[in-house]
Amino acid sequence: MPAVVQVCVVVVTVALVALCIATIRAVSRVEKAMDRIGKTAEELESVIREARGVAHEAHEVLEVVGDAASRVHRITTRFEGISDRAVAISSTVLNEVAAPVGMAAAVVKGVRSGLGLIASRLVHASRPVNNGGQS
Repeated sequence: MPAVVQVCVVVVTVALVALCIATIRAVSRVEKAMDRIGKTAEELESVIREARGVAHEAHEVLEVVGDAASRVHRITTRFEGISDRAVAISSTVLNEVAAPVGMAAAVVKGVRSGLGLIASRLVHASRPVNNGGQS
């Protein structure tokens, strides 16, 4: 075999070996990338499961808050009715009781004043008159 053909065979063989090595390295890198993608997918799956759990818990919390809000609304409505009744009762008490009580108090005050005046006049009338310190 001529030397040129032998050199070409060696060059082609070296090229094929280099091509095989490059292919093996590329396949190795692709395998590593696939492993990383698989791990990432597993982590993503666990994150999705956790997110679903959190969403479910948030839904439960929102249901509880909704129930509490409806109860608070009912209670405030009842308090509003009670306060309306209290205002009506206090208005009635003021209109029906306060005026007569005020009038009775005025009568008592007038009677006291009158009795006080009568008592003071009786006291002055029953004392002996003191004429210049002589008895």
